[in-house]
Formats: sequence, C-alpha cells, structure tokens
Amino acid sequence: MHSTLTIQTRPDTATQFYFNKETDADGISKYIRENYAETGKLKKIDQALSDDTLTLTTTIQWESVEDFLEFTNDVRINKEYIDPFHDYLEKAGIKFVTIDKVNKMTSILGPDPYPNLTIPDTWENVEDFANWWISSGMPMLIPEDAEVFLSDDATAVSLFRKGRFQVELYLIHPHPKVPVHGHPDVEVIKVRMTGRKRPYLSAALRQGGQHGAGLRLESEEKGYPLLAIQHWLTREPTTIASMWEGNTVGPLQENLIKRFNPNAYLSDGYADTSTDAPTNT
Repeated sequence: MHSTLTIQTRPDTATQFYFNKETDADGISKYIRENYAETGKLKKIDQALSDDTLTLTTTIQWESVEDFLEFTNDVRINKEYIDPFHDYLEKAGIKFVTIDKVNKMTSILGPDPYPNLTIPDTWENVEDFANWWISSGMPMLIPEDAEVFLSDDATAVSLFRKGRFQVELYLIHPHPKVPVHGHPDVEVIKVRMTGRKRPYLSAALRQGGQHGAGLRLESEEKGYPLLAIQHWLTREPTTIASMWEGNTVGPLQENLIKRFNPNAYLSDGYADTSTDAPTNT
C-alpha cells in the first residue's frame, strides 16, 4: 500500500473546494474510475474537514507506489485533472500541500513561473529559437519523457523541448575530453552561463561544421554547466551526444550513439552518424 495526503486551506467558507465541484461523469471522472478505481490501483479516498471548515484533508490509498506514479505521470490525468485542479486552486486563493509519507516528500503549490508564456508552433532556425527562449526568460519546462543521459565526461537532460527544437543542460565533468567534432543533422548554439547575468551565445554550428577544443581541459577542475540550444533537422530530439562525427569520448557515449543510430559508422574510437557502417558481402 502507498498513501498520499493532500491538504487544501481555503481563505473563507464562501470559497468552494475543488473536490466539491461537479465533474463530467463521462469525462475524466469516468476515466479515473475505470482505469484506477475499478482496477484496484486506487484503493480508497478519505476526506476530513477541520472544525472551522477551512481545511480539507484528503488521504488517498494506492495499491502500490508504482500505481501512484502511473497516475501522476498519466498524460490525460495531468491535462484534464491535475492541471485544472491547480489552476482552480490558484485562482481561488486556496493553499495546497501534498505529502508523500513513504518517500518523505512534500509538494507545495506555487505560482505559475511563466504565466504569460506563449510558445510558437515552430521557429525558422536555431537562432530564432534561441532568441525566443532567452527573451522569454529561459523557461524550464522539462518534457514528460525526459531522460538523464550519461556520457563519459558529461551528464545531460532536456530543459525545454518543442517539436524539433530543444535546450539541453550539460553538466560537464571535471577534466573533460573535448575532441573536435560535429553534430550531423543538428544545429547547435552553445551557452556558457557561469557567473553571467546574461548568457553568452556561441555562433550556430551548422550542418557539416565542427567545434570542440580538441584536448583535455585540465584547467576545468570543477567541471561546468553548459546549455546546448538545438534544432534537429531530420528527427525528434534525444541528446546531441548521440549525433556525432569525430573521435568519441568513451564507451558510454558510444553506447548512446549505437542506441539511437544502430547503423552508424563506429570504429576505433571514431563515429560518424551521417554514414552507415560498411556491410560484409
């Protein structure tokens, strides 16, 4: 069993709690009932009002933590239930806290950090995307399917993704290898953030271009954060460490290359994802 506790505190008795609002019986309520309650994943919901009726405490029991995580990661649940729930609480001025006792985690509802953010459907090129993202306050909207990619001298995760445009945060490990390399089918702008109020952008790396120091940066004893603003030209984004032309960094990166480019040329510490490996005839 896995239990979570949610606490809503309303400003006055005239403000209605979200759970008292009527929901569409043929919509998200039916979906939750059929996919979670009737399947035994959602076991029980108990609610209790405080003596002054200003605080509603809801205890939800799940069959397992896996079932709870399935619910919280369900795309339809987030779109039609969780997001509207949070929107209502914010507009109504209701304070909200979620407590996961097993994992000792607390979630606190805060204001929308990007209340006026309008995301275009697409951009003309990587420069237009970079200009929009930075001028919009560098919004961090981590994709629902975000994955942490581990390479031999860096760890990366997507901070923002829209279509074939992406911003990856790279945590460059101390003493990294930086071989001269290109990123086939991906245009990239690098951004060094350390100690700067305003980001400093590199020129865009185009198809066929190369960058990289070509040596081990012994002076970088502590590592550093690096943003990679990207436009993927031919496929959906993963991580640019997998789109490579040049000497590789090590076996972890080579595994990433093989995973996303199983037919790419890879031999003796060199990879070219724009070229297929030779076949034996």
